[in-house]
Amino acid sequence: MKRFTILASLVVTLVAFTSANAQTHEDVIIAFNQATELAQQGNHTGAITAFENVITLADQVGGESDEIKTRAQNQLPTLHFIIARDLFSAQQLMEAAQAFKVAAEVAEQFGNQQIAQRSLQAVPQIYLRQGNIHLNNEEFDLALSMYDQALSYQPAYAAAIYQKGLVFRRQEDLENALTYFDRAIQVASQTRDTDIGARATQAARNFLLLRGVDAMENNRLRPATQLLRQALEYDNDNAEVNYRLSEVYNKQAMWTNAIEHANRALQLEQGGRTDRARIYFELGYAYKNQGNESAACDAFTNAAFGSFRNAAEHFMEHELRCPGFNRR
Repeated sequence: MKRFTILASLVVTLVAFTSANAQTHEDVIIAFNQATELAQQGNHTGAITAFENVITLADQVGGESDEIKTRAQNQLPTLHFIIARDLFSAQQLMEAAQAFKVAAEVAEQFGNQQIAQRSLQAVPQIYLRQGNIHLNNEEFDLALSMYDQALSYQPAYAAAIYQKGLVFRRQEDLENALTYFDRAIQVASQTRDTDIGARATQAARNFLLLRGVDAMENNRLRPATQLLRQALEYDNDNAEVNYRLSEVYNKQAMWTNAIEHANRALQLEQGGRTDRARIYFELGYAYKNQGNESAACDAFTNAAFGSFRNAAEHFMEHELRCPGFNRR
């Protein structure tokens, strides 16, 4: 009897404990309301924990709490997205990237494809921005790492490819810079990103132009010609490239080519009289050496302005004896 009494007492105690800790549908509702209040207060991290608790409670109750469980699950992707967005707004870029990855995983888990897609789209953009920060600080290896991260999420990301070209441009690595500029132009064309396509084209042209002028000024005329002609392949309608080609061809006594590019430069030049004077000077010089004195006099007349005035007038007075010339 004594043993039976003890056993009965234990059974009663266990039943009472279980009843006291059993979860009800009302408990689930209360927990859901508390989680909602946290979300409305802007405590998004606390709300996530609270809604996860609602899901756990609803699993224990089952049945009538399934609807509340679904509503709690639907809140989680949005809350994770908001946290990631706020981190991005606060310029905590790496934390934001990680948060968007989590948001995408949670959204996939609970079937919210819209938030999953938006989150995944944000990640490469963040890596691009972080890469740009490293590039501006001349942290080139870190910049390349960030651009590669962006491309791992979005391989056809023309902006990230273009930025890799800029890294190599800053390092004076012509071959690699052109490789990435060319790739950016190609991808931009495929994705209809006209802005990046234009920027990559301009960057490639300007890098080659700069290298070509530098080679010409150091009397490396053949490499200069090759570089400038390559620049022309990116932009045939650029006045500066055509002007520099006329200049380098004159230095090599290739008068016909110099005339061709000087005339092309004049067609494209949008600047004032000073900008055009230098082109007319190259044109006059080529015509003079080709033996076309009349055309040379006309060109030097237009070149006789600003810093080119004295040289142009010297040719007109002493070498060409241009008709009607009067030194002013």
